[in-house]
Formats: sequence, C-alpha cells, structure tokens
Amino acid sequence: DLIYTWTMVLQTLKTINQISDPKIYSAAMELVKDVVNILQCAEHDIPYEDLTNPEKPSILCLIDVFGPWLFEACTLSDKYIAGKSIAVGILCRLVVRHYGLPLPLEIL
Repeated sequence: DLIYTWTMVLQTLKTINQISDPKIYSAAMELVKDVVNILQCAEHDIPYEDLTNPEKPSILCLIDVFGPWLFEACTLSDKYIAGKSIAVGILCRLVVRHYGLPLPLEIL
C-alpha cells in the first residue's frame, strides 16, 4: 500500500535532527535531498490542468512535509555544518521552484 509506505518513510525521517554523528547526519540529509528530488521530478510530470482540477487529488506541499525538519536543521550547532548546508539547499529548491500552488505564507 502506497500510503503505508509513504508514512513509514516519513516516520523514519522525523527524528533526523537527533542524529548525533555529523557524518551520519550529513548522509541522512543527503537521503532527504534525494527523496525531495524524486518527489519534485514526479510533480514536474503532472499536467497543470490536473493541479488545478478540484476533482483530482491535490498534490502534497513538500515544504509542509519537509520544512519543519529542514528549518530545525538550520538551528543545529556548526558541528553539523555539512548537513546544515544540505538542508539549506533543499529549502532553497523548495521555495524557489515554480508550481501551480502558492507556498504557505507563514514560511515566507
């Protein structure tokens, strides 16, 4: 079941900012980057008409899903600078990309 799999992936990632080893943390943040890239590529292939059609399921706002972890990553100590820089890069890609729905105003 796709929803179950997606939920398990998110549950695995929700404690990412509690990883104590900087190298493992950086590798985990690379994984988040890969997941976000895969989802963005999948979204890119959705026709605009489907994005605005109320009869179609709405797409997931990725900044809502990953934003809290990424913003929290920015507050970690400089010991995690490699992982923090990856998190900032992901945030930049999520904010500056263009798609049919506006970003949540509270993050801007």
